Amino acid sequence: MDLGRWILFLSYILTTLFACLTNALPDFQAFYCNYDYSDSMFKKNLGDITDRLSSSEVSFHNFSIGQNPADRVNVIALCRGDVDWDVCRSCLIDANAKLIAICPNENDPAKRKTGKISIGFYDECMLRFSDRHIFSTVSTMPNFFTYNEQKVPDAIIPQFDQAVRTLLNNLLQEASRGNSVRKFATGSITTGPRNNITLYGLAECTPDLNMEQCNRCLNGAAIKLPECCNGKIGGRLLRPSCNFRYEMGRFYDIEALKV
Repeated sequence: MDLGRWILFLSYILTTLFACLTNALPDFQAFYCNYDYSDSMFKKNLGDITDRLSSSEVSFHNFSIGQNPADRVNVIALCRGDVDWDVCRSCLIDANAKLIAICPNENDPAKRKTGKISIGFYDECMLRFSDRHIFSTVSTMPNFFTYNEQKVPDAIIPQFDQAVRTLLNNLLQEASRGNSVRKFATGSITTGPRNNITLYGLAECTPDLNMEQCNRCLNGAAIKLPECCNGKIGGRLLRPSCNFRYEMGRFYDIEALKV
């Protein structure tokens, strides 16, 4: 086989392997993309994110890659507060690979004026990168809803929804008092005609926010939540700077929170 054919064959094998690995990655709960690969240095900097994430044992990252402001990548990576660091690292590396793979197919030229922005949400982590300044700044867009289609009986919807709002209000107060490593809170509340329904909730902000910023982001989530989730037995609102989730079964690791 001559050199040209060998290079072509090798390229085919590597492309196929990458496609298989990409397809094997889990689906995001939600994602948003707005960039293309016309800036080769920006693309290279995206590839370097994995090296930075691989060498760390923490659940929150905010860093920049690239000296030139024109192609610099600003990164915020956050894992759920009850997730162990090795699971966290794997989740973030998967998120980076997934965004790099899918975002070129999602590019919309009409949105380029808003900058290069990508964000992906898994259950255990969130990865966000941009060519714009994103640190210590509240970002509420894009926001996403996910929810369980099943609803509680109509007769108890007002009581149920009030319990969800009370739970979120309690958790946002606790989460906003967190530190520069973790702004995260979990808890539960009972509701229903005989207090026979237990709701479990989780609220989290990126730890680069201060108390007021975290509070404001989650308060905004409380205002938006009825748009998707009134009466639903489970729901979540995902924002770049904060997120809230509630379910009728416990979905977080209570033992991990004791460490």
